[in-house]
Amino acid sequence: MAPRKSTSTLSSQQFPLEFQADDDAWYAIRLLLHGKTLIIKYERFSADYDDFFKAAEFMNLDDVESFGWRFRKRMIFASTTPLWKRYNIKSTNFESGEEKCLCNFILNWQHGPNVGNLTSATVGHICLIQHSTGIDPKVASFQIKGQN
Repeated sequence: MAPRKSTSTLSSQQFPLEFQADDDAWYAIRLLLHGKTLIIKYERFSADYDDFFKAAEFMNLDDVESFGWRFRKRMIFASTTPLWKRYNIKSTNFESGEEKCLCNFILNWQHGPNVGNLTSATVGHICLIQHSTGIDPKVASFQIKGQN
């Protein structure tokens, strides 16, 4: 999926979730529930890229549950949290009066197109997954409709 045109500069409050699209990438989204149709609107993508899922298209409970796993809370960049500083031993630089981490982190991929590979990244390219104990009410409502 390639961005067509930035349609807005809405914050993560307006796009609080991420959805794993068919290309296995995660995108910031917001949800609309219109009757028995769940509409996924992607941040910085035009309406041409909206996805529509009809409850009747799900054949069984496994389909519905698998669909639910494609949603998560929006990730945050590790560099914006105090967490990254615990790894920042002697690899810092002060750029424009601001502390900048120069560390490279080795990543062991457990999912996605790089599964099983080791890669390296700087802290500015690492995101933290926010685990959630609940499911978005629109997804939950849609899942119930899909079971009927």
